[in-house]
Amino acid sequence: MKRVKKEKTKKNTASYLLKGLVTALVVTFIFMAVAAALVTYTNMEENVVTYISFASTCISALICGFISGRGAKNKGVLWGVFSGFIYVIIMIAIIKTVVKTDTLGASVIWTVVEAVLCGALGGILGINTKK
Repeated sequence: MKRVKKEKTKKNTASYLLKGLVTALVVTFIFMAVAAALVTYTNMEENVVTYISFASTCISALICGFISGRGAKNKGVLWGVFSGFIYVIIMIAIIKTVVKTDTLGASVIWTVVEAVLCGALGGILGINTKK
């Protein structure tokens, strides 16, 4: 009986992780679509996209960590860190596929740190706002 319940809990937490990742990717897509429209149809300079990208990564990783942490029974910060890391790895893979560059700059390291920290914060908030 205990074994079945433990497997069900792991599956449930994994589903929250997947929900968090999908939600974070959708939020990122919306942010980037809005940024592209603003740059295209207004007088906004292209360097503003860097700030929008930073905010997008922070908010998306926070949401991802929050949803993952909310679904976890304990250790919300670890689930938040894990989900933020997985989110940023997926984003780096997408960017590398689209941009086709051979090098990873120092900005990638800061992006990983940013996503992991925001994911951790989201996990802490998620685990502490359970029903």
